[in-house]
Amino acid sequence: MFDKATRQRIRQASLASYWLRRCLTPYSSQITRDQFVLDVGSGDSPYKDLWKHARYLAIDLTNQGADVLGDICHLPVKSNSVDLVVCTEVLEHVFNTDKALVELNRVLKGGGRLVLSTPLIMGEHEAYDYYRFTSACLVQQVQANGFEVVQVSKRGGSFSCLGLLLTHLPGQIIGKRGVDCSAQLDCQRPFRQLNILWLYLALAFQISLRVFVYLDRLDVKKHFTLGYVVLCSKRKYRV
Repeated sequence: MFDKATRQRIRQASLASYWLRRCLTPYSSQITRDQFVLDVGSGDSPYKDLWKHARYLAIDLTNQGADVLGDICHLPVKSNSVDLVVCTEVLEHVFNTDKALVELNRVLKGGGRLVLSTPLIMGEHEAYDYYRFTSACLVQQVQANGFEVVQVSKRGGSFSCLGLLLTHLPGQIIGKRGVDCSAQLDCQRPFRQLNILWLYLALAFQISLRVFVYLDRLDVKKHFTLGYVVLCSKRKYRV
């Protein structure tokens, strides 16, 4: 229905993508040209441009567009060879999180860093969707598997959460009906046109929701947040 470029623009306009990129960007300047960045569970590599100045390798379990196909629990990468591991919105889909974190720790050099993000306010999605992590849980998880926490960042507050829920609401109301009805020849075309119109409106709507980012300044506690980004470093010596 939509070409790849249009779908990419819609995703990039979302509040979730906006906040994740905003949190990842400061770490980009800390990586030099000769350093090795490993993007684990890369999908279609939406943040690849942040690491374009470094040696970059994307690994994904199923996405054929990745540089290498591989499992986060069995990475086809040498031990102690990576300067930075980027793992965004992946850990919630891995049942054995300890095994995954041990593997991420293995490939990092001593003192190497892991940038890990997970959602908190997000509906159940995909077939394998197991967990939602609080910041305290994430800190405990990484510390138990050979990492030292450097920084924990929240991705927006209550207003961004409200904006995200608003973007998903129309799809929850009419999305399934549109799919069911499209099987009937007499109403297939109207619903297809409706879905096309909705997706273009979604792009404009999500861009307009950036006002919620500004309103998040009023939320000083941010107990409701889209998720967390944790920066941690590999311990040079395991204890």
